[in-house]
Amino acid sequence: MDIAAQIFTLAGVVLGAAGSLVGTTLVERSRYRRDIAIRWDTRKYDTYCDYIGYIVHMARITGQIAGMRGWDPIAAMAASEELAIADLDKAELSRTISFERVVLLGDQRCIEAGNSLNGAVWAMEWIARGKTPGSPSIWKEATGRLVRELTAFHEVARVSLNVPLARLERRIELPIPSPDHDAEPRTGAL
Repeated sequence: MDIAAQIFTLAGVVLGAAGSLVGTTLVERSRYRRDIAIRWDTRKYDTYCDYIGYIVHMARITGQIAGMRGWDPIAAMAASEELAIADLDKAELSRTISFERVVLLGDQRCIEAGNSLNGAVWAMEWIARGKTPGSPSIWKEATGRLVRELTAFHEVARVSLNVPLARLERRIELPIPSPDHDAEPRTGAL
């Protein structure tokens, strides 16, 4: 066998091995990136769900206080206002910690939507605590704002998680008549 044939054969083996190494490296790198993306998406999903849960929990507690004051006739009642305020303090702490995770893992749009949602639930909290004036109409406006901001957060969170986005129109129907015996079903918030 002549030397040129051996050099071509050796070059072919070296090029084949290099090509195989490059191909395997690219496939492994792609797999690693996909695994990391899935891991972060799972953490973001858990973070967003926890945060939304604490927002809804705070809204429910403030609703109970509003119900005690006669601003929301269909709200569930708390055992006492003092217990509800204590629960609200705990829920606010949990919401604060949870939102810091949103800031850590969320994209800019989620953080901005979360800031707006925080403002909406704080408005309800301040009304419930008596820091701002309250009335049935003020309460209804505050709950409407919360629903809009919650819907906006859901939408940007779905985009952040690459979840197919169906248009979300949140509408909560309350088919039971209110205690004042309204004949028409009422639409309300949380």
